[in-house]
Amino acid sequence: TTQEEFKLNIMALADSLHLRMKSHHVKCTVLSVQIKYSDFTVCSRQRQLDYSTNLMYDIFSVCLELFYEVYNGKPVRAITLGGAHPVSENDNFMQFSLFDDGSRQKRENLENALDGIRSKYGIDAVNVGALMDKK
Repeated sequence: TTQEEFKLNIMALADSLHLRMKSHHVKCTVLSVQIKYSDFTVCSRQRQLDYSTNLMYDIFSVCLELFYEVYNGKPVRAITLGGAHPVSENDNFMQFSLFDDGSRQKRENLENALDGIRSKYGIDAVNVGALMDKK
């Protein structure tokens, strides 16, 4: 499995976790990655976030970093992403920066719009381009 395949699989898993959290109206403050190798040994890492999130971009970027902290080059059997310490979607606490350019709010608005399209037209109405089959 190549690095690009790992990245695409983690992206798909992050999207799945994002959709599950959105369907339960929760955000999490801890993200985790677990890798099971072909010899059935398991390694995992988790990270406490400074904010609560259910955004696919946040889940993907944190979990990709955690994956590369754990990955040792051996063949991989399974990858698992998880969220912990759930909070209600309405409990919005976040430390804002004086230098924030608003990109996080824009990403949240974009993902909410995409979720609205998915709920109206079906889960496959909008997909991440990198995850689509290449023909």
